Amino acid sequence: MTRPHEERLLAYTAQRARARPEYLAWVLARYAELEHIAEGELAQHLGIAAHDLPRLALCLRPRAEHFAADVMQISTKFSINPAALATVVHLVDSVEVLAARDAGEVSTDAGLLMAARARKHPPSHDDHERRDHDHPGS
Repeated sequence: MTRPHEERLLAYTAQRARARPEYLAWVLARYAELEHIAEGELAQHLGIAAHDLPRLALCLRPRAEHFAADVMQISTKFSINPAALATVVHLVDSVEVLAARDAGEVSTDAGLLMAARARKHPPSHDDHERRDHDHPGS
């Protein structure tokens, strides 16, 4: 396999990994969106050569229970500042948690609004009698 073909394949694979949260590609893409920066600026922020960014992107995301060790291993492999990588991952994780929490509040609020909405017509006396007849002893 030729070097240019290998680079294109890596870039394509890294692009596909952006859709999968378990990869750093997803984290790096979210960070670039949040900070409104291009890939070149992201590479510079991390202290990595731009052509090495696809390889970094294909690393698995640091696991919460082994975060420091995973960040150190990745940072050592790519000779990048571990604090910069940890900051990127933590920022994206924080935004993700807040977005999930907000989404939960929105759906809860929507459910409450649906439950609290006014009826078009208030229940009539006949509605109560029908309900009592359908469920004797209620």
